[in-house]
Parts: sequence; C-alpha cells; structure tokens
Amino acid sequence: MNDNRGHLAGDDLIREVAAIIRDILGKSGECYRIGGDKFAAIVPGDSQQGAKLKRQLELEAVKYRINTGQNIIFSIGYADSESHPQASLERLMQLADQQMYQEKREYYSRPGNTRRGRSSR
Repeated sequence: MNDNRGHLAGDDLIREVAAIIRDILGKSGECYRIGGDKFAAIVPGDSQQGAKLKRQLELEAVKYRINTGQNIIFSIGYADSESHPQASLERLMQLADQQMYQEKREYYSRPGNTRRGRSSR
C-alpha cells in the first residue's frame, strides 16, 4: 500500500485492519499493535478457539475485499497454554510467531503472490 498509494493510505489501511482485529479478538481479549503491520492479542481459550478466531479473521478479510476492492491478507499464528502448559507468555508469543511466519512463507511460495501484492499474471 505504501509503495502504490503512499504512507497516508498505508496508515489508513492499518487503522482499518486494526478495527477488524479489534472487532473479532477484542470481544474476548486484549489486542496490541506491536510494530508496523504486526498485531498481537491475548485471548482466553484453547487451540480450537484459536482456529475459530483465525477463520473469523480470514472471513472478514474476504468481506473487506468484496466491500472495498482492496485485498488484505492475514498471516496468523497462535499458541495456547493448554497445549504448551510449561510455556511462558514469551514462549507462547514465539510459537505463535513461528506459525505466522510459516503461513506467510507458504502464501508467498504460491504462484502469483508477491510482497507487493498479487501479480497481474
């Protein structure tokens, strides 16, 4: 967004994405912007709850594209203390980060997906 439409448009998009995240995750937990376009949330629940919230965010991304014509992609990772009972909050964040980066790698490994948006192929 910043490269194509400028930083003000990029900032607007981050605010819109933050509102989507807050609407889904903020109902049951706390959401934080931790830098750039990266967000974190602390939400009670287990891995099933994490998967449910992930599906809701992905659905909202589809709705956003339909309503605005702009494509947003969520790369999402989550971890829970029930699956990792000995893990500290810091370790849970690392596990979620690893999952998120794996999802991001998989997305960008697919033909037509680039760091600057979808190609015109």
